[in-house]
Amino acid sequence: MIAVDMEPLRKGEYEGFRDFVNALDSRYEIPDTKTLQKILLPEYYENVKQKLVIALSKAEHVSVTTDLWTSIANEGILSVI
Repeated sequence: MIAVDMEPLRKGEYEGFRDFVNALDSRYEIPDTKTLQKILLPEYYENVKQKLVIALSKAEHVSVTTDLWTSIANEGILSVI
């Protein structure tokens, strides 16, 4: 959700989000920002990277496209598809 919706890692610290998750499952503990940064995201990255390497190694042809733009906050963004 954080990556797909481009939410900040600190989303789990927001009271409204915590209340929402608690209403869904009161037993679930939302990981804190540091745990996301230091443990969960690196693990997820490596998992996705391995799957991508396998998928690309099986492909006969690969096409890559890029797009550059500036956000409303004047941040440069590069998209590689």
